[in-house]
Amino acid sequence: DYLGMCKELKGLIGQVILTKADHPRARSLSVEEMNVVFENKKIHSTDTVSAAVELIKEKCSDDEIVLVTGSLFVVAQFRSIFQNV
Repeated sequence: DYLGMCKELKGLIGQVILTKADHPRARSLSVEEMNVVFENKKIHSTDTVSAAVELIKEKCSDDEIVLVTGSLFVVAQFRSIFQNV
């Protein structure tokens, strides 16, 4: 229930970075879908988890918290990449 999860997070976040796992059945939500839930939030989109990590390094300050949600594939890829940053 991604919409329910997003609604819970709506008041806690400053921006959204969308990406998708490197998996044949991977699906990423569109910026348009996220605009419905996260009105007035900056929404970015990338094609890969590694591109999302680069965007995080560019857009987020050291005192911000990064929350990674989605499939286990996305989280595992993020964790693998981010541990080497």
